[in-house]
Amino acid sequence: MTTCSSSARARLTTAITSLLLTLGLFTAAAQGQTSGDYRSAATGNWNGNSTWETFNGTTWVATSTSPTSADGAITIRSPHVVTVTANVTADQVTVDLGGQITINSGKTLTIANGAGTDLSVNGTLRSSQNITINSGAVIAFNSGGKYQHDFTNGGTIPTATWDVNSTCEIIGYTGGTSAPGGIGQTFGNFTWNCPNQTAAVGLAGALTTVNGNFTVTTTNTGSFRLASTQSPTLAIAGNYSQAGGTMALSSGNNSLTVINLSGNFSMTGGTLSTSEGNSSPGTVNVSGNFSQTAGTITSNGNTSAAIIF
Repeated sequence: MTTCSSSARARLTTAITSLLLTLGLFTAAAQGQTSGDYRSAATGNWNGNSTWETFNGTTWVATSTSPTSADGAITIRSPHVVTVTANVTADQVTVDLGGQITINSGKTLTIANGAGTDLSVNGTLRSSQNITINSGAVIAFNSGGKYQHDFTNGGTIPTATWDVNSTCEIIGYTGGTSAPGGIGQTFGNFTWNCPNQTAAVGLAGALTTVNGNFTVTTTNTGSFRLASTQSPTLAIAGNYSQAGGTMALSSGNNSLTVINLSGNFSMTGGTLSTSEGNSSPGTVNVSGNFSQTAGTITSNGNTSAAIIF
């Protein structure tokens, strides 16, 4: 049996310790962690110290301050929900898949222009307050990323780049009738899901491009209209699905909306009106399959009318 002297064992222990430290530092560098970076440690308020931990150059440690744009990279990890309850300015922010930022009404998250993408969303950004975007700052909703527009009326969807598998979901409308600003972007998936809506909201023809799927889940007793006096063309590269709610293609005098649908049309509930009032019936061109198991397709209140396919 081979034995080692105490001095040899000491040298071996020192070498192993040195190797482990080196590997730890290499791993931190490989993950892009640098001294001054922050990451979420728990669900909590942005300005709550216990919500965060910081990287000290070697390891993650508790912190007595919350991050701002003066600090390094900021990561919200799964399954943490970080809520903005006081105004804050930040950049180099990443929301991991399963993580979430919630912006309370009356509180502002300002995205500063720093290095690279300033707000990268793989999880969820839920907001009931407009996000301030400084000149040059970049927001990206990546594959699987979701923005939830939690305004009871109006508000502005942040200007961003939208991956085809990202989602913009309208969730907050109640009795308001003002359309959300920022609707004229090229979205990935687009979903209308307002379970407390009681009024009609018109998008004024601003929504023109959805590179993913278009979904209507619910409008409660309200509705939303793609156009009023405008005559837009809405291109949907994915599928159209409606499980409830009421959507109108056109609603103003002589308006005409055309939907060019590259995927499938599926209706399992709700009402789809090709026109309301004196507007001309809109057209839906379906390249894929058509399926209707429930719900109503109507035109000018006439339930016997149909979309032109």
